[in-house]
Amino acid sequence: VCASPAPSPPPRASAAVAAVTCHGASGIQAAAPNELQPGALERRQAMNEDGAPPSCVDAGRPPERQQPALPQPAASPPQQQQQQPAPPFVSVAVRVKPLPTNEPIAVWAKPAEETDDDVPRRVCVHRGYVLEEYEFSRVFSPEDDNRRLFHDLQGQRLAASVFAGVNETLFAYGQTGSGKTHTIFGAREEPGLLQLFVQALFDRAGRSPGSTVHACCYEVLGDALTDLVDADSFVARGELRPEDVVCDELFIKTQKCRYQIVRVSCLETCLALLQDARVNRTAGVSSNNLNSSRTHAVVHLFVQNPVSNNADRMSDGSDPGTPPRATVDGLSSTIGALTLVDLAGTEKEHENPSEQGRKSTRLLNTSLSSLNRLLRKLQTGCLDESERRQSVLNKCLWEYMRPGCGIALIFCVSPLLRHRTVTLSTLGMATESKLIQNQRKSQFIQLPAPPPRDECGNSPYSGAGSARRSGGQQQGAGWACGTPGGSPSPEERTPAGGGTPRRGGGYGGQAGR
Repeated sequence: VCASPAPSPPPRASAAVAAVTCHGASGIQAAAPNELQPGALERRQAMNEDGAPPSCVDAGRPPERQQPALPQPAASPPQQQQQQPAPPFVSVAVRVKPLPTNEPIAVWAKPAEETDDDVPRRVCVHRGYVLEEYEFSRVFSPEDDNRRLFHDLQGQRLAASVFAGVNETLFAYGQTGSGKTHTIFGAREEPGLLQLFVQALFDRAGRSPGSTVHACCYEVLGDALTDLVDADSFVARGELRPEDVVCDELFIKTQKCRYQIVRVSCLETCLALLQDARVNRTAGVSSNNLNSSRTHAVVHLFVQNPVSNNADRMSDGSDPGTPPRATVDGLSSTIGALTLVDLAGTEKEHENPSEQGRKSTRLLNTSLSSLNRLLRKLQTGCLDESERRQSVLNKCLWEYMRPGCGIALIFCVSPLLRHRTVTLSTLGMATESKLIQNQRKSQFIQLPAPPPRDECGNSPYSGAGSARRSGGQQQGAGWACGTPGGSPSPEERTPAGGGTPRRGGGYGGQAGR
């Protein structure tokens, strides 16, 4: 492999030259050196004349390429757009981190070929004696920014899927220092996927009367869950109302962890709330960075949307699955959740320079091992309830990873030669994750019908237009209920379609129903 491709392949490679291995959807395929096609030898180099393998300094430097421009939608009549099937969602993607120094590299994104519809789908790894190619739904090069990720991950369609009542979950997975936090939360000069998804959700909420958006953010380290949202300051400034904030509880062994779910009606308020949550996240020293994320950060964006909006909005057939109209009395609403997970990076415990860092690394690696087992159960289609109890992280994400949810995984890798071993492990996990099957299902809750009124127009309930939450399965199965027997307490009454539902018995409890 060399920095500049050879003008023409050698007539016959030496027997000592290793084969090129391709990891595709059909498994692992190895091609003999004398059977390589010219196109496959463009960026490969035979052994040096003295018999030594090519150096990784030269081998790992792919030719530079320009940042591709985002494709502009072609102007076509609406009828023609309806007939074009939507492309499938991206399930597994790989992002190669930009090269920070002039160190030798061993990993790079292979440019798109004509057979790939001009979409990069392969990543190359030089192992010294063999060159491996891995194929995924999408591969992002160091030149691709977060907006390119949002576009190619079909962020607008994912937002529409959430409004249709589907739980969509997006992971950033990889070793420490590979760019996961930058991918999810962005930086001062570049928005992350979180900011772009919030913008998309509020744009769609503005076109969906009666829809509401709720947000929460917390971090997980070992058996501890910490709420990162500080809504008191927003309430004090008048940007939020006290009734917009509710607390949900999660029982972890003998502890009861509480975190806030906030109903946000303004884009700027939601972004500021989540930015403050990011600042509150625990950080510390790692083997690669002096200031690295030392916890798993989880962001939930819940959307409650009346069924009438879904029926009208998805009449063009562009969104996955048109929900059926309500056939019972009362108001029906979809409940969808967009979950963004920034996993703390994996590293070897002895490589962390501080005692506190080694302790947190031990806890993080334990929770990541439990999450890996859950992902492997999803790959084989044998997920069972026991995986939910393996760790706090599994318990928090269970409702958003079980069958019926959409899952997308972004595996972030480092191109450096000294990180090649960890990168190969990450790519192996990414290859196995392609077996995860996503069968998205919409979730609904039925709200009680408005109460009958007398001749003067008065409601038998106190308060104008108020309806009770119900804890039964027939009515309001998705609303939180705090009293035994499913009878709501007086403080849990809320206007139909309004208020802030709790996640545990509300949005999360709807998965699979």
